[in-house]
Amino acid sequence: MKNTKIYAVLLGLCLASCDKEKPISEPTFDVKATATTYKVGDRVEFNLSGNPDIVSFYSGEVGNDYNYVQGRVMPATSALSLTTRVLAAGQPNQFEVLASSDFNGIYTLENVQAATWVPLNSRLTLATANIEVSSGVASVNDALTKDKAIYIGFRYKTKAKQNAGNLLGARWRVTNFSFLIASAISSEEKALSGSAGWNVVTSSNYETNRVRITSAYLEFMGNATNTSVDTEGWIITYPILFDGFITYLPDKSKPIKSIGSQSVQNYTHIYQQPGTYKATFVAANANTEGSKQIKKEITLNITP
Repeated sequence: MKNTKIYAVLLGLCLASCDKEKPISEPTFDVKATATTYKVGDRVEFNLSGNPDIVSFYSGEVGNDYNYVQGRVMPATSALSLTTRVLAAGQPNQFEVLASSDFNGIYTLENVQAATWVPLNSRLTLATANIEVSSGVASVNDALTKDKAIYIGFRYKTKAKQNAGNLLGARWRVTNFSFLIASAISSEEKALSGSAGWNVVTSSNYETNRVRITSAYLEFMGNATNTSVDTEGWIITYPILFDGFITYLPDKSKPIKSIGSQSVQNYTHIYQQPGTYKATFVAANANTEGSKQIKKEITLNITP
């Protein structure tokens, strides 16, 4: 019985010893390029030495750059465009395009009027008659505030008929609304006519459906009956999440070798654009207890 207990203890120690991972060693690894200057489309050849458990490669190109393994935030520009048309002439200077980054998102006239709105008419080409006019493209970056959304609003104000030379309100239509953003590496649609989450806001004396949203256009008209009062109507986007920057996901590596696979002595990569790139190889030894890694970098000049 005594011997049985001793054997059991020894067996347990043996199993514990067998289960314990070997200490992780520093990876032995090096890499050299056969040259440091290549042309676009050439095969860049790397010679690898050592046999780490894992080898990963970053070319230095966008999306595969070791400098951005935590992600990247890049400045971006905005591009606003739309088409307008004046179906029926009337009072002048009624229609305005504006942008705000301090509107609180409560779509009542009191809250809309309390916001700061940057006028954009001077940056756009707007219709003057019953023909569609493309506005061109305008930036609204000067209206942005860090960490805040931006709103684009259309304001339409009508004076009482007796104070406007007996003129009624003109009939305005807006189509082809687009708000795009672009950085040095990508562009993105942030809001279009059918996806801008439009909201109508009007003064209390405005008649129903004189400022309206349809599937084909936005439309602004003055009152049809009660024309002896001043009115104000808005159509405003939902909050467009853009503050002048685009945040990208972390860049990813290209796996060259994984645990258990054969060692790799050569690796090639082809660059499609000229420039200076920092090719980075990350070598690691790893087990369930953790990992140790080293990094090797080579600067490459890629010519046209």
